Amino acid sequence: MGRIQLEWDIETHKIEKSDSEDPKTKWKRRRNLIRLLLLIGILLGIVAGGILFVQNRLQEVERELDQLLRDTVRAEVAALRIGDFGTFIDLQRSATDEWINAQQANYQNYEQLKVTNDLRLTGNVLATEIEGQRGRAIVEEIIDGVPYAKVWFYWRYADGWRHVPPDVTFWGEDRTIDSENLLIQYQTVDEIFAQQLNTEISRWLVDGCQILQCGQTPQVTIQVVTSAQGQAVWLDEANWLLQIQSPYVTGARADSPFDVQLQIQVATLIAERLVNAKTNYMGVTYPHDVYQLRQSVISYLVEDFVQVETNSFLMESIADQYGQDKIGQLVSLFTPTSDMTIIQQVVPAPLGQANLDWRDFITWRLVTEDELIARRSEGEWLNLYDTSDETVRVTAYNRYNANIPTQQPVAIDQQVQTSLSGLPQLRITVRVGADNTFRDEIVLFNLVNNIWKRAS
Repeated sequence: MGRIQLEWDIETHKIEKSDSEDPKTKWKRRRNLIRLLLLIGILLGIVAGGILFVQNRLQEVERELDQLLRDTVRAEVAALRIGDFGTFIDLQRSATDEWINAQQANYQNYEQLKVTNDLRLTGNVLATEIEGQRGRAIVEEIIDGVPYAKVWFYWRYADGWRHVPPDVTFWGEDRTIDSENLLIQYQTVDEIFAQQLNTEISRWLVDGCQILQCGQTPQVTIQVVTSAQGQAVWLDEANWLLQIQSPYVTGARADSPFDVQLQIQVATLIAERLVNAKTNYMGVTYPHDVYQLRQSVISYLVEDFVQVETNSFLMESIADQYGQDKIGQLVSLFTPTSDMTIIQQVVPAPLGQANLDWRDFITWRLVTEDELIARRSEGEWLNLYDTSDETVRVTAYNRYNANIPTQQPVAIDQQVQTSLSGLPQLRITVRVGADNTFRDEIVLFNLVNNIWKRAS
């Protein structure tokens, strides 16, 4: 009991001792702590304010430099617009005369363009980028109602921004688009272009594989570069690696940098590659019909991809009458020397009654005939004719011996009828000539063993 009392007394003594601290001392200690915290807060505020001030100042300087760049661009465009050569050339700068001479020629091109076209030099700066002393501006101009974007490069000298030769190392940071069937590698300038590539080519690959029944859709890598062997080229065709030159190198449509002309070029490469994959790179032999049929399939794919007319009438009519899957079935039947009889294997109706449009096929036949005559390939040439009629044979040899090429023959119309011998017959209207100098002729073809043979 005594021990418990003793421990209680000790604890009570400790509490009383602690509570007996001088209140002034306690307040002084707390005040010093508060002062220290306030001082730290003030120092942190000063540092944060300094950082914010520097950031704001840097942003202000960047805005000033950007505005100066835009003002320089507008001054240069204004000089082009009003024909002020002195101001225009003063805004050019280079260590050599090559750039100055090139810009003098460029100035004259603009002067000529103002005369021959509806040219609007708007001075609208679509985008700018500044990196140290370097500046880049994308400038709008409108030609015949179509907006174009030009990439101009500048260097900041002591007397301000000056237009300098193109600097392809200043094309922006590396970027990628990784979609289901495409990997597109590009730089900042080509952002809009890359997005359009992704949208269009992704659709082309899916559509092309549905038409050709190629099974798994291929995975394609596209590199957008500032220099290339051509506007578009397979860098590694076997591995589906395609290289496309940035359209901004020479100037692109502002609203659609992936314009129709470039679309046709790229679509042709894609279509050829899909057909090669379908046929395992099988070659075809000229002048056998498969030579034209293969090209007709490629043209049909390009037409489907880009939605432009390619005059692939035969494939269009097969797809419209009997379904697009027939195109893939037809390609599966290709051999190096196939003739047009393979069409009957995919078309359920007799060829003479199949309601197919043969105009592009017949045009190719007529052009091929002239080429074979010029080459004096008598056997291959004679194979194009229905020689069962002696009159046709004599007429054909008269044409062969004369060796006078037809001027750009184009089949523009066809009628299906029956020949005197009871064969299905094509009555083709052929336009011969060019521009406003042409004439129309009638050429007959008989269907002999499911092959059109010339009969006139």
